[in-house]
Amino acid sequence: MRKQLLVVILPLLVLAQPKSSQSRKLFPYAYTIDDLPNGLRLVTVPTDYPNLVALYIVVQAGSRNEVEAGKTGFAHFFEHIMFRGSENYTAEQREAIFKRAGAENNAYTSDDRTVYHATFSKDDLDEIMKMEAAKSHDGQSRQ
Repeated sequence: MRKQLLVVILPLLVLAQPKSSQSRKLFPYAYTIDDLPNGLRLVTVPTDYPNLVALYIVVQAGSRNEVEAGKTGFAHFFEHIMFRGSENYTAEQREAIFKRAGAENNAYTSDDRTVYHATFSKDDLDEIMKMEAAKSHDGQSRQ
């Protein structure tokens, strides 16, 4: 379980680390950072389990970002909406993909982020990434 949690912590450490001190190692494990053309940052941490993937999608929005006076719970609500399907995958199709993969998946919302996480075999990485990339912005299923 510890190795899975490291992936969540790593993006926070990387963002918090000043450029001038990057030679100092805050995070004791080898990792690579790739900034994709669409603005996403991919942080990869190899482990001793080469056939296992722990995927963490970290969204920098949480309950702290709810600024309408007297109204709360939106970040947590949107966390749940993301499990309801998208333009390309209904909630049932999404659940079937994870079930076939034997994947464990869940999410949580904190003050400053929402994290979607899944653990599965590397053999299922392409299909799960395709599905995760197809999430619509509003979480609505359009089929």
